[in-house]
Amino acid sequence: MGNWDLLGQSQLSSILEHSFNQGRVSHAYLLVGPPQVGKRATAIKIAQALNCDSNNKPCGSCTPCNRIESGIHPDIQIIAPTTDEETGIQHIVVSIKQIREMERISYLAPYEGNYRVFIIDSVNSIAEPAANALLKTLEEPPPNVVFLLLATNEATVLPTIISRCQKLEVKSLSEEDMLELLRKSHAMEAADAKLLAKISNGRLGWALEAARNPAVLGDRQKAVDTLIKVIDGDLEEKFKVSQELSSFHNRDRKKLPDTLRLWLSWWRDLLMIIEGNPDLVFNLDWGELLKKRQSFFTSREIANHMQELIETIEYLNQNSNPRITLDVLMLSLEGLSATRSEYAPLR
Repeated sequence: MGNWDLLGQSQLSSILEHSFNQGRVSHAYLLVGPPQVGKRATAIKIAQALNCDSNNKPCGSCTPCNRIESGIHPDIQIIAPTTDEETGIQHIVVSIKQIREMERISYLAPYEGNYRVFIIDSVNSIAEPAANALLKTLEEPPPNVVFLLLATNEATVLPTIISRCQKLEVKSLSEEDMLELLRKSHAMEAADAKLLAKISNGRLGWALEAARNPAVLGDRQKAVDTLIKVIDGDLEEKFKVSQELSSFHNRDRKKLPDTLRLWLSWWRDLLMIIEGNPDLVFNLDWGELLKKRQSFFTSREIANHMQELIETIEYLNQNSNPRITLDVLMLSLEGLSATRSEYAPLR
């Protein structure tokens, strides 16, 4: 029996263990799930199983397993959008140049392991020409090569690519499972673990990082402060925030969508309070602020704005111009702003 204990993913662990024990290894897997739920960790575990020296694969302790875990195994490569060395600006997509280089290397025999493994993170961030080149590789895969494609949104992956992969769902953790894992792995106080389990919204990767690094919760608070500034500010202030966020987006392509998802969570919690379901609030530490705001908006207004936020995140993931996309969002917020004449700003 191998060490297929993927944190919070018991069903997926069982599927992979049974498949590998039966010798049924696909040439390509599509790992689908929300951000930070463990897709890359699952991909690393598969890479270990393919190259493990032990009879019980993956053992997690042999030299290949350790080298893969440390990111130094020569046969394991992660393909992701790169950063321009001169400007420091992060590229939006995986380029066709990267895919062609991957294809070239894939036809070389493994350097020291059993399989070459390519982890594409994420296949949602792949240029159309590159996606077509990847499709050709998947149609005629080289021997002893496995492709692991990570995706947050299956709908934006080419159907022809999906059809050539075995799909694996990596699910968000339940609050109960998250709480248990945090208590065991970090020996946290009950109240702190409960808060992280609640606000993580099932994202194990985020929760573990927040437990290790206090700056994660600090960034979360800054994002909420920015949202309040947007709600309370006039249109000039809203456009100023739009400019700041879009400028930062050029250097870090993940932070802005993460910020908008946090805003979405804030509005969702406010809607829960307005609808009389405070027990369903995720962000327990925002309780007082949310209660102060509940009389400012109607449920319909909040639901419409949440849809605007969802569409904005989708547009950003489709590589739209961030400044224009955010300006449109700010214009939609202007009609929703809490700085109407009958409301005083609340901090």
